[in-house]
Amino acid sequence: MGAIAATTSLLGLLGCNGAVRYVDDAGTDAAPKAGPTDARPDTLSGTQACDDGTGATDCCPVDGGIPTPGAPCSPVGLDCWTPCFSSPLPGSGQGVHVRKSCTSTGWNSGHGLFACNLADGSMPAEASALAETSVPVDSPAPLRDAPASFAVDRWMEDSSATIGHRPLSRLLLPGTHDSATYALVPTSSRPASDPFAPDAVDLLVRLGSLTNVTAAWSQTQDKSIGAQLLDGVRTLDLRVCLDKSDTFRLCHGLYGPTLHEVLQDLRAFATTHPKEIVVLFIDGFTDWTPTAADAGPAYGNMSAANIDRVKAALEQELADVLLDHSSASPESTLDAIWAGQPRRTVAVVFERNPSAPFWGSDRLTNSWRDTWHEDDKKASLESALAADVLRCTLCGTIFEFSGEVTEDATLIELSFLSSRFPASLRDLADVANPVILGWLRDAWTPLGYRMNAVQVDFYDRSCLVPLVLSLNGIDALPLSGCSIGTSTAWGSYWNEALGATCIPDEQCQSKHCAGVCVACKSSSDCGAGHVCLGATCL
Repeated sequence: MGAIAATTSLLGLLGCNGAVRYVDDAGTDAAPKAGPTDARPDTLSGTQACDDGTGATDCCPVDGGIPTPGAPCSPVGLDCWTPCFSSPLPGSGQGVHVRKSCTSTGWNSGHGLFACNLADGSMPAEASALAETSVPVDSPAPLRDAPASFAVDRWMEDSSATIGHRPLSRLLLPGTHDSATYALVPTSSRPASDPFAPDAVDLLVRLGSLTNVTAAWSQTQDKSIGAQLLDGVRTLDLRVCLDKSDTFRLCHGLYGPTLHEVLQDLRAFATTHPKEIVVLFIDGFTDWTPTAADAGPAYGNMSAANIDRVKAALEQELADVLLDHSSASPESTLDAIWAGQPRRTVAVVFERNPSAPFWGSDRLTNSWRDTWHEDDKKASLESALAADVLRCTLCGTIFEFSGEVTEDATLIELSFLSSRFPASLRDLADVANPVILGWLRDAWTPLGYRMNAVQVDFYDRSCLVPLVLSLNGIDALPLSGCSIGTSTAWGSYWNEALGATCIPDEQCQSKHCAGVCVACKSSSDCGAGHVCLGATCL
């Protein structure tokens, strides 16, 4: 690679001056690099810093060069770059350049975020080769006025002038986690020979299925698939299983609605909303096929023959509203999908191989982590987002922002010991959603992170849809009265300074409890190396 190619950064693929200019290692003008980048407008020139030395408005005109989101600015319409700042991966020595825009509502994220070396602002070597083939990132746009005619069930169509040019992978999409748990069937209403779903493989979950504990910790949504779509939700997380009567259902510890019922709801919506693109994440794939280890099922153990039946059901039920996945990708713009495949708006990420004729798991970037600890949840999301930036600017994947919080046996035990702890996933979502949506808006949107498919539990008890639309540049739904970025009881669950939050067994050994645990009755209640003294594990 020549000198020009070697010094062209990911930052250089987006512009600040409105002019195309190339430089060599000395910073002087050079001939344009041949290749696909020639067609890209607004190419930043000069060194890896935000200022190209021409006196143009490359560097944001604020102290430190990093505008505060929402702060007043002028002139409206100004685009600028921050210097290389922050380290999204601690210890990596790498940070980010962010393009900012001055809007009528103050500073907002513009259209780009690229990795850089903190020491000198240069581009990391891993990204350099990618810069040869990538195209600019289009991250959340500044707020605009709401369309003259707007309905939330048609927010994509009604906002087509604002978002039509955006790739599907660069649009924020409101989504739901375990979307079909709104109608879990009580074990008392199931046949005695098949009371709980095959994904309820944990003994505690199975026992809980018989005492209504699992219902409280399995349901993640209150509204039907049709109602979710009408509310503006555009990604659905569907966990497929097979009951003992050979019926495909959606499951989460307990049996939910049939796959047929869910797909019929989806088809009815897609038929009457021909520009609303919906992404399905199909996973779970559990039946009653025994595993090698024991006579019971295991999560994801569905036979290949039954997986093929799920594919056939998707193709048959969705038929003419199903996207031709071979002719589109997550990097296709909404305009391209609408023009190239009219009325075909349902995309499927089929998380098993082979995935054809749908997109496979290679089209998905996941950020899920099994935790209910606030700091761990934030660190895991931030790490996934930062890794996505450093990996590529155009991965061809949907980024699944896992905004749900996952319980474990310890949290369920805590809920019996004290009313201070959540008694269900609904309670947990009520304290977690405001915090997580605050991170999304206040911490990661200013950095231009690609959050894409934003999934939460009990979306309708939060401001997920209006917030996501506003971050897409659609100022159409009110955010007044929304609880976003507020402190809740969630953070205190693991904070031993606030009371009885550390209990045996595993929590006493956790780094979060720092050796201070309460509520023990004897040393056997405490973890290895701890003793019980005065109801406290030491």
